[in-house]
This record gives sequence, structure tokens and C-alpha cells, in this order.
Amino acid sequence: MSTIVNVVPKHPDTFRDASGQLVGKGPIRVDQRDPFWRRVIRWGDVSVADETPAKAGAAVTSGTQANGSKA
Repeated sequence: MSTIVNVVPKHPDTFRDASGQLVGKGPIRVDQRDPFWRRVIRWGDVSVADETPAKAGAAVTSGTQANGSKA
């Protein structure tokens, strides 16, 4: 079973990742084993997005900013 999932923040204008960066509107690939992401998924601040082949290539990892540049 894969522990990497795509999540979408419910309030993208204000939601920040564990490092304090705004994550934006698009799906973000995260590891469910990370305590921060496990907590925000459980609290309902993000929703798990359905993985489709078209979206898989467009997902932004949590280590990059929404504009595509490295943090």
C-alpha cells in the first residue's frame, strides 16, 4: 500500500504546510506517515483527492511552491 496521497486544502488562500509555505489550490503529494499531514487529514483541513493519470503528472509536491520554483 502506498503512503503517498494527493490532498487538496479546503482553504487554499490561508493553508500552509509544515514549513510555513502557502500550498495553493492544486493537489499536493504528501506522505501519510508524516505526523503533520496525518494530523491535518484527520482534522479535515485537507481532503484526499482522487488519483487520476491526468492529475498525477500535474501534482505539486509539498517541497515546491505553487509557481513551480523550489522552496
